[in-house]
Amino acid sequence: MKNTKITEAKEHDVLIISPHPDDAELFIGGTVKKLSKEGRNICIIDMTEGEMSTRGTVELRSEERENASKILGIQARYSLNLPDSSIYQNHILSNREQISRVVYAIRTIKPKIIIAPYFENRHPDHSATHNIIRDALFYANLQKFEFVGSLNNVTKHNVSTVLWYMCRMEFTPSFIVDVTDEYEDKKKAIYCYSSQVTSTSGTMNNLNTKTLVSSALSVPSIEARDGYFGSMVGVRYGEPLLVDAPAGISNVSTYLESQSWNSSYIYKNRN
Repeated sequence: MKNTKITEAKEHDVLIISPHPDDAELFIGGTVKKLSKEGRNICIIDMTEGEMSTRGTVELRSEERENASKILGIQARYSLNLPDSSIYQNHILSNREQISRVVYAIRTIKPKIIIAPYFENRHPDHSATHNIIRDALFYANLQKFEFVGSLNNVTKHNVSTVLWYMCRMEFTPSFIVDVTDEYEDKKKAIYCYSSQVTSTSGTMNNLNTKTLVSSALSVPSIEARDGYFGSMVGVRYGEPLLVDAPAGISNVSTYLESQSWNSSYIYKNRN
């Protein structure tokens, strides 16, 4: 599927936020695929086009993104075209214009659920994405928010559920999604980004330049991590998610019976 301008966006149940094309696949791809199989109307927003990436080109990355999106089964993918390596920084595009684009996206898509990166991250763009999403969630529900740039005002929207996904900085999850059945598709989607994740010979597009993501242990380390979190809930693979507040339970018996409390293979130290 082709990336679509945010001004052409439609409404979706679930909005996945990806700082660069490939981040959603790497860090939350199993959950995306699971939601798709469950029949949810899902879209991904790429905050940037990945134009500052050491390897590949924007054009090549776009082709890879299209192939990965088909595997994950999402309904649409939009681009905000924020400056790569300068998200929520004033020197290329003003912070106000950047957050205007994010607020516009949330109000237009009207998601019930947003899944975005956790704030502690190795890559500054990932941390900045968390911060701009958190601010935009507030302004998306503030009717008098004033847009800048060419965007028109749209009716305010309140997102009922916000989840934060883990990139490369660990946190204690609120819950872990069993993605065992979806894991092969997650890996297929990741490897669609061959310009980023595989060791390639030749100098064209800097594909022989080594990066963290292209190292031989990069994708296996993600798989090992997902295996670790899966083992905590008694499954082969799991993706950790965090929420800001405790979840309310209306039917205690149904919730407790749905959990496997004694299935862990690894336990957290309680000290």
